[in-house]
Amino acid sequence: MAASIADPILDGLDHAGALAVLRAAAAAGATSPVTRLNLAIAEDQAGCPARARHLLRDLAALLPEWDEPPFRLGQSLRAAGRAVEAAAAYDEALERNPSRPEALVARAALHLAAGETEAARSNLLHCCGVAPDRAEAWELLGVTLQASGDLALAETAFAEASARAPLRLDYALQRAEASARAGTAEAELARLAQKSDADPLNPIPLAATGLLLERSARREEAIEALEAAAALAPDSAAIARLHAGLLARTPRVAAAEAALAHAVALDPTDRALRNDHAAVLMRMHRHAEACAILQDVLDEGGPDANVMCNLANATVSLGLHAEALALVRAAVALAPDAVLAHRTLANTLPYCPGHDGLGVGAGAVRDALVATSARLPRGPVPEFANTPDPGRKLRLGLLSGTLKTHPVGWLTVAGFETLDPAAFAVIALAPPPGTDPIARRFAALAAEWHDTTGLTDASLAAQARALGIDILIDLGGYGDAGRMAACAHRPAPVQVKWVGMQTHSSGLAEMDWIVTDRWETPPALEPTYTERPLRLADGYVCYSPPPYAPDVAPLPALRNGRITFGCFNNLAKITTATIAVWAGILARVPDARLVLKTHQLADPATTARLRAGFASHGIDPTRVETRPGSGHRAFLGEYNDIDLVLDPFPYSGGLTTCEALWMGVPTITVPGETFASRHSASHLSNAGLADWVAADIAAYADRAVAAAADVQALAALRAGLRARVKASPLCDAPRFGRSLGAGLRTAWQDWCAHAATAHAATAGPEAPPPHHA
Repeated sequence: MAASIADPILDGLDHAGALAVLRAAAAAGATSPVTRLNLAIAEDQAGCPARARHLLRDLAALLPEWDEPPFRLGQSLRAAGRAVEAAAAYDEALERNPSRPEALVARAALHLAAGETEAARSNLLHCCGVAPDRAEAWELLGVTLQASGDLALAETAFAEASARAPLRLDYALQRAEASARAGTAEAELARLAQKSDADPLNPIPLAATGLLLERSARREEAIEALEAAAALAPDSAAIARLHAGLLARTPRVAAAEAALAHAVALDPTDRALRNDHAAVLMRMHRHAEACAILQDVLDEGGPDANVMCNLANATVSLGLHAEALALVRAAVALAPDAVLAHRTLANTLPYCPGHDGLGVGAGAVRDALVATSARLPRGPVPEFANTPDPGRKLRLGLLSGTLKTHPVGWLTVAGFETLDPAAFAVIALAPPPGTDPIARRFAALAAEWHDTTGLTDASLAAQARALGIDILIDLGGYGDAGRMAACAHRPAPVQVKWVGMQTHSSGLAEMDWIVTDRWETPPALEPTYTERPLRLADGYVCYSPPPYAPDVAPLPALRNGRITFGCFNNLAKITTATIAVWAGILARVPDARLVLKTHQLADPATTARLRAGFASHGIDPTRVETRPGSGHRAFLGEYNDIDLVLDPFPYSGGLTTCEALWMGVPTITVPGETFASRHSASHLSNAGLADWVAADIAAYADRAVAAAADVQALAALRAGLRARVKASPLCDAPRFGRSLGAGLRTAWQDWCAHAATAHAATAGPEAPPPHHA
């Protein structure tokens, strides 16, 4: 049945605006194929692909001759990266209408991505025969012929495409994408260079060059090309979108924000652009501005799971936990099969206070992480060629986007530096190393560095397997720049989770171990993890104090005549329950003050709301001093204004606790069940300060009040605390390196034992010995 029997009316229109009308029509009993098809399209575009696909499958079954439902199903699945299912849907559409041009082109693109050039060529020749005016078919045919080595015929096909759509940006970008997928990027780059040389004021070849360079992991060159294209076409929303999108994937957040603001000004109706703009503002700690943008997007366009997830992230970062949790739960209900929605829920829950103030419970966090893991795409995993020799030198892969001056760097670099080089070779799987001091240390310790920029999760996993990684250590989790999804493709025979959004278990079936210690993961909490605990002898991290840290000043209370409590943690960690407990402490120490310092407190409205929270408990807001973020040395120096740190809960300080200790300031903490709630308990215990770890919230408050009453004891502790911390296992890098090496060796020996058992079970008594590459 031809598609024209019920052409969809939504293409090019506001899908979100139409969604409510179409849902109402369906609820009222509208059953026409057109209405049901358009409802499915609107659901998909509004971020509800599960509902859309259910509708499309029902419609396809109801009208077995109509090609539109399976074609639309293929489009939805392809956009989600589910290529195998998308191919099956396109095949069904072509069974119903063998000459459907869009389905022929889409199916050819999947064939080409899978390396099936002959099948792609067949589809495209058919399409060019039945629809000779379709420039995209000729373009893709040219790319296919190029991949097959038929360069002369490829040029003929490209010429046909150009004759039908000369200098069209969308076709040029499509061709660049196809060339990247087909592995013919260099030939296409050469062709685009010729076009630019012949017409240097034309932005289209430059824009396509930028896209192709970015897909080829040549990001700096890509930025240059897109900057040039944007300069030549300052009013092109499409080029501005490309340029801004690329900058948003780099550390150049200020440039990205300016480019996105310009792109939004050119096309203020583009919800995705406004969403991206808000995401970059969050990276700049401008969460209140991000919230305003995202709320406007939802108010104008209706529910959108992606936008709701970003708004939840921005909202929790402002300390609005109940609002954030409501948003993300609504996003999960709207898009129940979306990884992003479940990942955002898993990242939000550890910050939320729960009924007792100490968190929602480790089991709930684990379940959210398991639900996230279950929705990650996976493919077949080839048999590993790693030699199962328990004593040989091992190749450790560090998977991270933050091997630099970052909490991950401060807490892990010394451990990697002190691993036995005869036993371990460190292989970085990360973006190119930076130039900051921690990045330089990682670059020096790595035996190899492999750039993962632009790699898909499956490609990254294939790269790790090709490199012979024995143990992969994930240092990103589901955080910014994390590549946890690549771990679902099983890049290495042994996979270990360590620092980097280590809120609790990863929930990933393919993650074998989690680096921890006896304080972070006591035996009673093991059932709340999906990994096996790789407990180190001391703490689970090794802190590298910055050489520029200021000297420790005498106790401020000695000169001020009063106690100053402080907390320099992210505002997301300060809940209403935390504020209530801190207000109670201030009430019991009536001359004390509290200093709160974090980036979000640069926003006047956020600061006013926070102070109002204390006022609601009877605390004069002038006793609560708020400070915005600052450079790291100045940040550390401000601990010289603090007598005691009040650790937030249920998400405790991590690096901030180590920094406070280094600056001579003890931290009072109360751990909960989750890994995130027990960071400070681990660091304090590892430094010999277990008496600062409270058993419950009441004991936490009592400990703070008692410590504030003994100024001389605080002064004595402060005077020797840096030396004490330096001599403790928390900062003893050689000791930590031996402990980490022993733990990793244990994990490897466990895999070798299982590999030997599996081989014995399958080889039989007369089988030859295994051959190892």
